[in-house]
Formats: sequence, structure tokens, C-alpha cells
Amino acid sequence: MKGLKFTVAAVATLLSSTANAEWYEARTNHFIIYSESKKDDTIAFAEKLERYDNALRVLQRLPVNVAANDPAKVVIFRYGDNRDIGELAGSPGVAGFYIPRAAYSVAFTPIREYRATGSAERIEGRGKLTAETVLFHEYTHHFMLRSFPATYPGWYIEGFAEVNSTIELRPDGSFIVGKPANHRSFELFQMNQLHVGKLLDPTYKYESIEDTVQKYSVGWLLTHYLTFNKPRAGQLTTYLRLMGEGKGGLQAAETAFGDLNKLNSELQKYKSTNLPAIEVIPPGYSPPLVSIRLLDAGEEKYMRQRIQLSRGVSRAQARRISADLSSAAAVDTGNLSLQLLAAESSLDAQNFPAATVAADRALALAPDSVEALIFKARALIEAKEGPAPRFAEARTLLIKARRLDKYDPRPLILYYLSYRRAPERPIPEAALFALDDAYELARHDGYYRLILTRQLLEENRANPASQVLAPLAFSYDGRDPEKNFAGKAMAKIQSGDLPGALAILAKEIGKYEGDDDKD
Repeated sequence: MKGLKFTVAAVATLLSSTANAEWYEARTNHFIIYSESKKDDTIAFAEKLERYDNALRVLQRLPVNVAANDPAKVVIFRYGDNRDIGELAGSPGVAGFYIPRAAYSVAFTPIREYRATGSAERIEGRGKLTAETVLFHEYTHHFMLRSFPATYPGWYIEGFAEVNSTIELRPDGSFIVGKPANHRSFELFQMNQLHVGKLLDPTYKYESIEDTVQKYSVGWLLTHYLTFNKPRAGQLTTYLRLMGEGKGGLQAAETAFGDLNKLNSELQKYKSTNLPAIEVIPPGYSPPLVSIRLLDAGEEKYMRQRIQLSRGVSRAQARRISADLSSAAAVDTGNLSLQLLAAESSLDAQNFPAATVAADRALALAPDSVEALIFKARALIEAKEGPAPRFAEARTLLIKARRLDKYDPRPLILYYLSYRRAPERPIPEAALFALDDAYELARHDGYYRLILTRQLLEENRANPASQVLAPLAFSYDGRDPEKNFAGKAMAKIQSGDLPGALAILAKEIGKYEGDDDKD
């Protein structure tokens, strides 16, 4: 299933390259990392990511010793330099990006950064946006969606991620939070700063790119100020509580912060001061545990195709990749990872017979492979034609997958979809419960939120529907409100026009499910 993609543009610098590197898989409590690097470098990278997750948990007073079977592990592909990541993203200059998914969200980050030799552009080292900062920012979004019970306005979502993306981590588990986001210096000091009243107004229409990027810069500045400035202690909590109670954005802001012109003046002065930061020493810190292995030749051979499929491909690209992988899988029938890739690519290409063949080969090699069970079930469910008993067969596979891995939300979601796409109605309560039960495991996934919102609206449950949809509506990061489909659907819900909201969501869900894919 597809997920929503977030990217952050970056300026690249030249670092040393790693020659003749091999692919390693590193596993920690919260990450699965595929790194085309040296073993020691991969371990160090994995440990640093775990220390970052630990820092976020300490700051939010959450348990730090989460079991290794965390259902929301993020898969990170780490290779090449920013040119390779930009090419994968389809946008030169991208230093990394993240795609939330129901199971195994993915992120892509370079091992090294590159800037053309002899470039006339000179960048002060401390002011650049590094690949690490981007990765930390995007992981904070993932962490927030997974861990925070409430929905927050867009400026705070970005401001919170920016404040935490500059955490300085130390090998002993201590860290410093609150360091300045120097990569936002140009926006704060060379642009006309966006007035805080506009930032806090959810109806404000961003008229330019300069305005849009200041959701990050002024959002960071305001979050930092309200977090570390003692005279305003508690005001941010009050504001977020009022927003959660349904108060309008400006009403909540004026109640919590008082005169917004005064707040704006304070921010103008604050950005030129020595910003406060806090050193944190977590009690009882334990170094992260990393298991690592060298990928075998069969896995490494098809890593590029795996990266492409994880990033997401068009129908036409999927057909090309599927044809190559299916041919290879027909020859190398004992290669489990290849069979799974062939099945996945065939599903993306909507070649369901080929997906079934590859999934069956995978199950012959590994009868308890959750991935193979899910891929075969998807081939049965997503096919637009076929005998009705195929849905019952898919459910049997999904029940087994659920029994094998209770932390994977996909069997629950697909079990619901096996009835949603089947001709029988009404959808039984067991399937509706399955969709609800997936929430704690999959609430970071945009597609899941859409189908859950749709179901809630069809049951005339407007309040919970709006709560589920709110993160998508608030996280919209573009200038054209017409493209904020979640925001438009939210407005329909709030006005009582549930059929209008359903129509908007149906169109968007169709895009996710490939109903309007034109290659």
C-alpha cells in the first residue's frame, strides 16, 4: 500500500566517499537499516539513531526500553550521496525523505554529501541543512504521529520537528536540546519574517514560497521561544489544550499568548540572542543493542530494485521491474528475497497471476513468511475480477499472518478490505473491529487514516472521523488550499456535509488504490 511522502530540500557538501562498500542490515529496537557502507560505520549509524529515539522518549517521559518487536520500525536505506537520493526522490537537492506506511515506514538518506568541486557557492558549515538533520526532522514526524494522542496545528508539527532535529547526541546517552537551527538563518534574517499572527491563523493563505518556508523557520523560532523562555512557561500547553478543545486557532492563541503583536516583537528580538539550550542526562541509560549481518549475494544483487519499490513506482515502471524480477525468480526459485520482490513488483504492476506465482514460491520456501502470506492475500483481494471464494481464501491467509505477527497492522487492514471489495454487504462487525484495532499500529499511515475516516463517515460518526482525518488536514504543506483535499474534507465534515466529505475522500482513496492510475 502506498503512503504519504514528505521531502525537505537541502544544500549538499562534499564529504569523503566509501569505495567498494558492501550492504549490511542492522536491526535495533526501532529501525531496520540497509546500509551500503562498512560494518563499523553501519553500527555507529544505527546506534546514533537509537540514541535519538531515546532522547525523544526521555523528553516526552515515555518508556525508553521498548521491546525489539516495535510494530512501527522504520526501514532506512542508506547509500550513495545526495545526488542519488535526489534522483530517487525526483527532485535534485533533496537530502533525504520519509514515507509513512502502515508497516515498515521507509526513509532514504545518503552516506555522504556532495558539492561540485569549484562551485562558486560558498556555504558556512554551521548553516547548512545536513542529511542527518533532515532524517532527524522526518523521524520526529513519525515519532509524533506514533506517540502523541492529540492533533496539533501545522506550524507546531514543523516547529517541534525542527527543534528536535538539532539535538546534539553524546555516546554516553546524554544530549543537548534547544541548539539553534542555523540552517534557517537565511529565512529568519534575510527575509521579511512572517508575522506570528499569520502563522497562528489556520485560515491564512500562504501567498509565496517565502511564506511557506517560514512555517518551518518561524515555527521553529516560536516553538523554541515558548518551550525555553521562562516568562511564557505553560502558555504552549494551554494553547494546545485549547486547540484540542475545539477553539479557533487565533482565539486559542490570543487566550494563551495575549497580544500577538507583542509576541511577534519578542520573537524578533529573541532570534538575535544567545538561545538557551538544556543538557539532559537520562537516568539508567543503556547503550543501544544492534544486530548486524552482511547481506548475501542474492539479496545484494536486487537491492536497487528493492529501493525503487520501497520508494514507490508508477504502473509503467512497475511493469518493467516486475518483468525482470519475475523472469529472474522463475530461474532462481530458491531465492526467497527475490520471490518476495517479484510478488511485490507484480502487485504494483497489477499483474496478479504473476504475484500469486511468486508468493506461492515464497510460501513453499518459507510457509510462515508473513510477507508472502500478505502478498498472496493482496493478489486475491486487489484483483478486480475472479471468483467470489477468493476473498474467503485471502481471509484464511490473513488470519494466519495475524497469528504469526500480532504487531503487523496489515493483516487487520486487509481483512477489512477483503469485505470492502467483496460484493457481500453489510460488512461484518469482525471486519469493522479489525479496522479499528489497527489504529494503534498504523495511525502514522495516511492511506489507513483515509479508509478509517471513510468508514466512520459512512456510519455517521462525524466527530471521530474528523479526529482521524485532522493530522492529514493540518500537515498540508503547500500554498494552494485547493490541493489540500483533507482540509476540504474536514471543512465539509464540520459543516455537516458528510456526503460531500465522502466524495472528496473517495476520489483520493481511488488514487491510492490505483483506480485512476494512467501510467
